[in-house]
Amino acid sequence: MGLERSIAGSGGLEQRAEEHGKRERGPPRTCLAIHRQVKALERKICSLEAHERKFNEEFSNINNDLSRYKELLDQAREEKQCVEDELKDTNASLAARRDPLSLRAIRASSTDAVPNYNGAKRGCRAAHPRASTEPDQESRSQNQSACTSTMW
Repeated sequence: MGLERSIAGSGGLEQRAEEHGKRERGPPRTCLAIHRQVKALERKICSLEAHERKFNEEFSNINNDLSRYKELLDQAREEKQCVEDELKDTNASLAARRDPLSLRAIRASSTDAVPNYNGAKRGCRAAHPRASTEPDQESRSQNQSACTSTMW
C-alpha cells in the first residue's frame, strides 16, 4: 500500500517511464494494474528462488557424490599400490629363484625336508655318503695293492 500511495500521489512512475522511453503515450496506469504487475513479479521472484534452492540442493548432492568418488578413488589407489608392492616382492622372489647360486640354496633347503623313497631325506649326506658311489681313500689303496700284487 505504501508503494501505491507514493506512486499514485506523485505520478512519478509514469514520468520516469516516459523519461526512459519505456512507455509511449497511452492511458495512465491504475493502481490495480501496478498492483497486478507487482504480484506477478513477486511470483516470478518466488519461482526463481525455488529454482535456486533446487539448484543448490542438486549442486550439494553432486559435491557429496564427488567426495565419495574421491574417497573411492583414493582407496583404489592404495589397493593398487599394495598390489604393485606385492608384485614387486613376487618378481624379486622369482628373480632370486632364477639365480643359480640362490637356486642351489633353495633346492638344498627344500629337498632336505622331502623324504626319499628309502625314508632318508634327500640332500642328507649321512644317508647317502659319497663313499657308496666312490671309493674312499682306504678302499682305493686296498684296490691298488691288490692290483699290484696280482700284476707281479
